[in-house]
Amino acid sequence: MIAEGNDADCLKALRLLEDFGLEYVLTLVDGCPDYFYHLKEQHQLDKLPLIFEYGERDFFNFKLIGGLQEFLSHMEELFE
Repeated sequence: MIAEGNDADCLKALRLLEDFGLEYVLTLVDGCPDYFYHLKEQHQLDKLPLIFEYGERDFFNFKLIGGLQEFLSHMEELFE
């Protein structure tokens, strides 16, 4: 998850990851806005968090889930 430390949507997504016991890597972009702008452009999203899903033990192949709303939908599908 790419996030800002004080963003409400980022904090909500982080709490959900914790609540469901999912493993995650958290990258904070607070101190590097240029990296956030790069990611925004690369993935055509303009709001954090950016949440990605990786295969088990495979950190080279991943898919973008999206922002908070897409993550909530993804979680519903996973835990129906």
